[in-house]
Amino acid sequence: MPKVLHVIARINRGGTARYLENLIPGLQDLGWETLIATGKVQQGEEEDSIVSELPVIKIQQLGRKISLLNDFKARNEIRALIKNFKPDIIQTHTFKAGLLVRTIRTKVPIIHTFHGHLLADPSFKKKTVKLIIQVEKFLAKNSAHLLTTGEHVVQDLLKCGIGKKNQYSSVFPKIKTIEKISKNQIANHFNVPLNRPIIGWVGRLEPVKNPQLMIRVASMMDDCFFVVFGTGNLLAGLQAQAPLNVKFLGWQERTEIWSLIDIYISTSFNEGISNSILEAKAVNLPIVASRIPGNLESLSDYDLAFFADLNYNSFTLKIQEALSVSRRIKINNQSNHSFHTTVNNIYRRVLNSSDY
Repeated sequence: MPKVLHVIARINRGGTARYLENLIPGLQDLGWETLIATGKVQQGEEEDSIVSELPVIKIQQLGRKISLLNDFKARNEIRALIKNFKPDIIQTHTFKAGLLVRTIRTKVPIIHTFHGHLLADPSFKKKTVKLIIQVEKFLAKNSAHLLTTGEHVVQDLLKCGIGKKNQYSSVFPKIKTIEKISKNQIANHFNVPLNRPIIGWVGRLEPVKNPQLMIRVASMMDDCFFVVFGTGNLLAGLQAQAPLNVKFLGWQERTEIWSLIDIYISTSFNEGISNSILEAKAVNLPIVASRIPGNLESLSDYDLAFFADLNYNSFTLKIQEALSVSRRIKINNQSNHSFHTTVNNIYRRVLNSSDY
């Protein structure tokens, strides 16, 4: 049985966890022995429940925060794990894991995954972005293949000189069926009023997700009630600024989130392919999303999509437009089996390459 080792700095609640949740069981069904090596979540984050459900091994010194000493120790732990587990393929996820693993001398082919739009993160200074680009250029040379969630990410990385066109594949999972339950039941449970439309925001409360814009929009729309699902470093500040028609509910089960919301909004400055948008599509909700490449790509086939500029006036108008839409459409989703098969085929192609 072939083996694949996945390495990721931490598995916090969010799109990357859903990616692994979809991918790992499918790979196992296709005959792969899988193992996920991961570290600890950082302050303000919540570890995803898949850590206890999937084959996971903890790397004690691994985490998202840069620490030369801890990262050196984590790299040594990963090197020892590679030696003991003897994988046929290594798939790394996000920048930190990709950096540590691709600087280890190994004959095992490494596939690196860009889960978001790293180079457009507004929390990074220009000098930091330039450094990341130089590092990724070097690391691409040590990559058997590069995966992204979004074709626009491929094009932007290539423009920066990261990797070659034939190294890339854009692959992202579609969403498992989400069973909706009684909206009244969920509203009563969370003490959310039902006398106004419920606008939902879902994600990490971090600068790149731009939750401050959602708060500004809510202050302009007291005829709607806004529910916020997620946690992060901005939580306390946002709670202090939020008007009375905003309620912060933390991370909850997908069934509860999507049973409560009438309109989903995404205010992000940038995205690869947003997992929350894919889930909102899966339950046929109207979606008001920032007019950025990742959202335009993921919603190109969706009739209930409304694109707004990154200001509160535009979002307010588009939410009002979305509220007037009562029709629903049937979404023709790609199956998860196709996602698993695509990744499996990439693994096989890499293993059969004459370069490895």
